[in-house]
Amino acid sequence: MKKNLILFSFLFLLSCQEKQASFAPIGQQKKQKSEMRISMDRNRALNEIEREDIAKWIETSGGQYYLMPLNYWTDIENLSSREPNEVSEKVSFAFYLYDFDEVLIYKKPISYRDIPIEKIPDLEVMRDVMKYLKVGEEVNLLVPSILAYGTNGDGKKIGHDIPLIIKIKRL
Repeated sequence: MKKNLILFSFLFLLSCQEKQASFAPIGQQKKQKSEMRISMDRNRALNEIEREDIAKWIETSGGQYYLMPLNYWTDIENLSSREPNEVSEKVSFAFYLYDFDEVLIYKKPISYRDIPIEKIPDLEVMRDVMKYLKVGEEVNLLVPSILAYGTNGDGKKIGHDIPLIIKIKRL
């Protein structure tokens, strides 16, 4: 009985021990910040290269494209100066995705019916351009990879860091 009492007393005292908070070592915190800086610098450099490549593509294509405030191009002049639609407005649209070799990525169009602009699940550029398009209007977008599917791709056919040409028609 005495052994049990001593054992329980020992376990009780052991369980009362306060656990110390754990923090990452100082060197590791600096390492995480430097990794973040490296990633940011890489993305900036990639964005600059893609902007230059898109500008060259525009020159060779012979078409007219106009830079939007969100950092993508459209073939409709002054699109962003139009009166924007309400973000709660329901829209229907279909789009095709191409790479900059103008190879169609998905054979069938991706389409949405009666979806509020603010709830469009794909790319942010889709929500942005739908604010300005009228029913029946078509637009071609030139989108840098950071605004497309970024460093992850779409998990299917679009790899990481792939800029896209998006052809959209509002239905």
